[in-house]
Formats: sequence, structure tokens, C-alpha cells
Amino acid sequence: MKLIVKKLEQGDWDRYRNVIVKIEKSAFTPQERTNKWVFRELINKYTPYTTIFYYGRIPIGYYMAATLEDSSEKDEFKKIDKYYNKKNTLYLFSIGVKKEYQKLGVGKQMLEHLIKMASKKFKRLSFHTKNKNFRRMAFNYGFRVLKYVKMDGYRMGYMAKWLRKE
Repeated sequence: MKLIVKKLEQGDWDRYRNVIVKIEKSAFTPQERTNKWVFRELINKYTPYTTIFYYGRIPIGYYMAATLEDSSEKDEFKKIDKYYNKKNTLYLFSIGVKKEYQKLGVGKQMLEHLIKMASKKFKRLSFHTKNKNFRRMAFNYGFRVLKYVKMDGYRMGYMAKWLRKE
């Protein structure tokens, strides 16, 4: 399945918010969804790391990322990843694929795109997840669990991958 990639630009929230919200509703349970105002803040502040994936003209997935230092994530993750203060870690805030396109290799293509994009500027890529399938896929791409954390009643794996050592 060949995907078309659309990198969001500054001020694209109004144009693409409904696209991302629809993907989010399809991909996640209500408890897992991100608040649309958090999306707005992230898209407006970190647009170089927000991307929507299309299959033809159908939006089927997205990811959003920020530097770990700038991310709105809990300080707990910043403490786990001792390299955060060097601004060399890109933190994957959210990644989602519409339910009907899951298990077709879309998430794999999106993760490959993210790794390729991140490796141009960052030394590390990190995220946290409770999803065992995503964690398993990330292991196949060289990610390792730095620590398991209990959050909101879930066991989350905080994972990272060195992209380059220089």
C-alpha cells in the first residue's frame, strides 16, 4: 500500500483538525484519545514534526512529535531519558491509524518515515506506549524499553532508539 505524505505547516490546525480528529476517533478508544486542544497546541507549536498519511485521497494515519525537552509530557519521562536536556531526542507524542487500515503495514510505513525524518536532525527517538503490538513492532526497528512506568492505571513502556551517535 503506497502512502502519500503531507507534512503540516504553521497555521494548518484549522485546515486539518477534522482530519486528525476523525483518525483519532477511529484509531483509539475514548479513554486513549488526545484532547483536541492539546492537538491544536502541538500542531501550532511543533508543525515540522506533524504528518498525515493518505491512501489516495483518504486520510488514514498521522503522527505528531516534539523534542522531548519541549514536549508537554510528564517530567517522569524526561528523568528516565537522561539525554533530554541536550535537545537531541525527538519524542513521539501520538501515532494513529484508522481502524480499518490497521494490520496492513500502514503503521510500519509511518514508523519508517518517522525514523528517517528524525535521523536527519536528532540522535534519539523516544515514546511511551501501552500497546503491545506497537511495542513489538518498535523492538523490530531497534527500540529498547528504558523503563516501564505505571500511568493512569496502565503499564507503559518508555522506549527509545539511538538514531546516530555523532
